[in-house]
Formats: sequence, structure tokens, C-alpha cells
Amino acid sequence: MKLNSFHIKSLGFFLGIILFLFVWFFVDFGSEFHNAKLVAAVASLMATWWIFESVPLAVTSLVPLILFPTTGVLSSASTAEQYMNTTIFLFIGGFVIAVAMEKWNLHKRIALSVIFFLEAVLQKLFLVLWLPPGLFQCGSQILQHV
Repeated sequence: MKLNSFHIKSLGFFLGIILFLFVWFFVDFGSEFHNAKLVAAVASLMATWWIFESVPLAVTSLVPLILFPTTGVLSSASTAEQYMNTTIFLFIGGFVIAVAMEKWNLHKRIALSVIFFLEAVLQKLFLVLWLPPGLFQCGSQILQHV
């Protein structure tokens, strides 16, 4: 029997739940590390779902927001506080800009413009290949400190 994508994702979904339950009930880190056992169980569930892509990655990333308060590892407020970190918003902003650039092929336009502008001089090939990423890195560093 040939496995298709649906079967593999379903297998990963249930394997993640089974791994979560196995770690929760059968793994023992000692009585003083009860929360570590629950965190390891949630991590095994998330890792399995990420590997098999059983659910969308955005949903997988929100699993601790549901399971940490449910299992008593952290309160809802302290768990949600970790999702509202300024660094997280910096990454989200970068991802949004990257998706917008990719959607409108702006990254290709910029690269082609730079190559067209500097193509006549073969000695500056190094500059052609390294200028666009360098400028984006400088721009992101400037925006990061604003």
C-alpha cells in the first residue's frame, strides 16, 4: 500500500499525541522536576507535529499557549507574555516584509537592477553579488535600533 500525504500527516498527528502521553506518564525526571516532564511532553508533541507537518506550523507554535496552563506548568498570563515579547514582534515584522517582497517579486527586481547597473564591469562582480544582501542587512540593523 502506498502512503500519501494525508496518511503521513495523520500518522504524525496521532504519533505526536501518543508521544506526548508516553512522556507524560512514563518518563520520570524525579519528583522535583515534575514541570520539566510536562514541558518535555509538550516539546515531543510539537516536534512530532513540526516534523510531520500534521497541523499548520502556526497552530503547532500555539500548542504551549493551550497546554502549559492546562497542565499547570505556567499560568495563562505568563505563557501569553512570552508570545508578546518585543523580539517576537521584530521577527513577525521581518517575516511580513519578506512575504510582501516575495509576493511582488521585489527581491528579484532589486537583484536584477543591481546586476544591470553594475554588469558592465566584470571586476565588480563581487560587489554585484554582495551589495544587495549587505544593504538589506544594514537596513535591518538600522531599523532594529530605531
